[in-house]
Amino acid sequence: MSDAAPNENAKARFTIVGTNTEVPVDFNPVSLELTVQNEMQADGDKKVQHVSKSSAKLSLELVFDSTDTGEDVRHKTHRIEALFKPNTDKTPPVVIFEWGAFRFEGLVDSYKQTLDFFSKNGVPLRAVVPLSLSQLDYKFDQAGSERTAKADDTLDLPGGDPSNMAAAGGDPDAARGIATANGLESLRATASASL
Repeated sequence: MSDAAPNENAKARFTIVGTNTEVPVDFNPVSLELTVQNEMQADGDKKVQHVSKSSAKLSLELVFDSTDTGEDVRHKTHRIEALFKPNTDKTPPVVIFEWGAFRFEGLVDSYKQTLDFFSKNGVPLRAVVPLSLSQLDYKFDQAGSERTAKADDTLDLPGGDPSNMAAAGGDPDAARGIATANGLESLRATASASL
């Protein structure tokens, strides 16, 4: 890994270790939740505990959309499901999630798919996929160990200047602008909506 800043407008992606198979996402996640946990163990007769191991879990939610093509969105989500599928020897694949300066390597331990937008003839066009990855032997101080990154001085947001976006924070037109920039009718349709 180089110390250069990540590519401009970086897209989140998964890579299956050993195969170098890359799995892209439609939209970058809104947020990432990283949970680190220490397993404590007593030290013999003493009342002192020490950390026997540290583990981490990354949880995120992805949105996939095919309203622009009318194709069944599951053609896209099956690629994400493959990150969860055990190998022929029943071991799960090791997966790397990367987004800009953020990198997490682990095993996908949960996957859920909610189809929430359909065409008039019942083709699923949008899916929300929450998933989590676990890292059993977490290494502390990973931030910046392999990469250094600095945010640009200006943010490239739909609607222009970030100060204008902040002023429009409660304005529903801000969401419409983001959806339009992504080629969507809206950011999230109701379950009863159809094309």
